[in-house]
Amino acid sequence: MLLRTGHDRPFPQNDISYLAFVTAAYRNLLQVELAYDPAQPLSVRDELHWLLDDIPLLAHLPGSIQIDLLAEVWAKHNAKKVYRASLLEAAVLFAVCRDAADTLSSDRREVRIYLADATRDLDIRLDRWTPHQVQTLFERWWPSCDLGRVHDDSDLQDYPPSMVRPLGVARFLMDVSPNLARNLEGLVTPAEIRRYVALLTAPEGQP
Repeated sequence: MLLRTGHDRPFPQNDISYLAFVTAAYRNLLQVELAYDPAQPLSVRDELHWLLDDIPLLAHLPGSIQIDLLAEVWAKHNAKKVYRASLLEAAVLFAVCRDAADTLSSDRREVRIYLADATRDLDIRLDRWTPHQVQTLFERWWPSCDLGRVHDDSDLQDYPPSMVRPLGVARFLMDVSPNLARNLEGLVTPAEIRRYVALLTAPEGQP
């Protein structure tokens, strides 16, 4: 589980948080096929919107790395072990909630398709209130942290270096983690893990 640094409140481990993760994961994973499809025009691939594109400090990262970071944070969130959240985990959780809320607002039918292949049964009714529940999940957990508004390192001076450092390291990632498949466990099905990891780790390059 992920705890806020300086607090003992974990990021909620409930159906709403799983819904946020699985919605963001599927929406981004489905884009991988477009990104790797040579038949797709470059204009289509350039218009793909990845998970962290609304986080200015991480928006430059390839889609494959953004999905890799989502998987890493999911694994920490889903673990029994306690992890203290850095600003990197905060950025990913913020983006997951926003991404999922936007998807739920625009196409609940698509989300129902994602849930048909989900790894767990959810006791949730998808209605017009669900996007708000997802959007406020992070806001209620860490109300003072909005990395969607941070454009420069100088905006992070109020945070201790230990919280900032992982975010700085992530900005220069080039390769997908060898733990990607393991990190995705419990979020998408084993068949989909094999399928997408094969694409994301293909030698041709990154989406």
